[in-house]
Amino acid sequence: EKMREDVKARAHVNAEERVLETLVGKTASPATRDSFRKKLRDGELDDKEIEIEVADTGNGGMPGFEIPGMPGANIGVLNINDMLSKAMGGKKT
Repeated sequence: EKMREDVKARAHVNAEERVLETLVGKTASPATRDSFRKKLRDGELDDKEIEIEVADTGNGGMPGFEIPGMPGANIGVLNINDMLSKAMGGKKT
């Protein structure tokens, strides 16, 4: 269970970073990135849509992603908005 929570926490951080990179770009200043991180965590961006490309893992057409450090472990379909909402105070749109 502890390992699952650790993986979940890392996934949350990685998902947030991926969303921020999509919103502000790779070359944004730390101040801009922090400003958008606050907006994201405060729910100010909940009504916005973004597109994020993900690599095909070749798992038979089921969307998902590999868990780093756990060969063969795979997480299926996730609603990132739900995951981020729950992790940031349970706020849901």
